[in-house]
Amino acid sequence: MFKRILHFFFGNLLFKIFAIILAISIWLLAVLVRPQTESFIIPIAYSDLPNDLVITKYNTNKIIITLHGRGSDFIKLQFHKPVYQLNLSMAKQGLNRIKLTPDELITTTPVLLKSVSPEYAEFVAEELERKIVSIIAPYRHDVQKGRYITNIEVQDTVVLSGPAEQMQFLKQVTTESLFITDIAKSQMVRKLKVVLPDTAFFQATPESVNVLANIEKETTKTFSGIKVNILLSQKDVTVKPKTADITVRGAVNQMQAIQDSEIILKINPSGLTAGENNIPAEIILPKNIFLVICEPKMFNVKIK
Repeated sequence: MFKRILHFFFGNLLFKIFAIILAISIWLLAVLVRPQTESFIIPIAYSDLPNDLVITKYNTNKIIITLHGRGSDFIKLQFHKPVYQLNLSMAKQGLNRIKLTPDELITTTPVLLKSVSPEYAEFVAEELERKIVSIIAPYRHDVQKGRYITNIEVQDTVVLSGPAEQMQFLKQVTTESLFITDIAKSQMVRKLKVVLPDTAFFQATPESVNVLANIEKETTKTFSGIKVNILLSQKDVTVKPKTADITVRGAVNQMQAIQDSEIILKINPSGLTAGENNIPAEIILPKNIFLVICEPKMFNVKIK
């Protein structure tokens, strides 16, 4: 019995293998030659828009196309996707409505376009305006490594183009953030990409700018005898001690220029109950200067 089973599967093995290969080949040939219909979702590539216009609204940026062709054609389409390129050379300012036709379909295979959905493309074109705008390069201090950017300068001029109605409100744009991690030099230049308000409607020329940054090491400094200010209150308030020693850290040049008057200590008695209260002071420091320690940390606030 067992020998019969083995003979059934493995007898005339070469003939059986040939038969299987032949059957698969016939099936593949039928699939490749047989006509079929399939649908695809593809993007619309808008082209040839007049130089003085910009698209601000559209009803769709993708369409559904139904194609008819042989199986082999559809296999090729998996590697070379069809593109629908809509010519906008006749577009005018305001609402435009263009019928989608088979002529705009770009494909490398001889397939037939049977239908397009939606049937029309609608979009709003507005007047395009170009102007030079100022560029702000945001940055972060690497406070853990004790290095600070003390001056930053954008070295390139940027021309921003976009819808005229919106351009009147734009005076400046920013770049991507500048980081100084592991930078040991006192000066560096980085190329940063311009961040656009809306990438669909605006364009920057150039798209990236060179940014020059001056970098300084960190230092610390203690300011002694800083007066404690009591916010206006109808209560009888006394604070002890009346002064404090404030240690701060920051860039060397900035630390050398700081005056005692720029460091402000405040005590707000509102919300405190009668008697003695021990609370910290609110400390206000110049920009990019950071607190190390305040001595004392707590102040005795006595309310009568």
